[in-house]
Amino acid sequence: MSPPRFVLFEDTSPEAEAVLIALYRKMSPEKKMRQVGALNRTVKQLALSRLREEDPEATDEVLKLRLAALWLEPELLLAAYGRERLEAAGLL
Repeated sequence: MSPPRFVLFEDTSPEAEAVLIALYRKMSPEKKMRQVGALNRTVKQLALSRLREEDPEATDEVLKLRLAALWLEPELLLAAYGRERLEAAGLL
């Protein structure tokens, strides 16, 4: 009996997933990092779009702080941006 297969993507066939894994293994570390950076930028843009949709009147400053609040622990958020800015953005 073979061990259970780890599934990366629920919506991808095992054959397609194997091809993808093989391509990732051939990729240079630099290219992998570029792809991770691009994915992070995309996630940030999607989150920012959602925040803008939720509050179209929010200023860029408020959106920046709300975006940071999605990623940072409260203590780090407070240390990085300060109580006054967070209170002004409605985050405290």
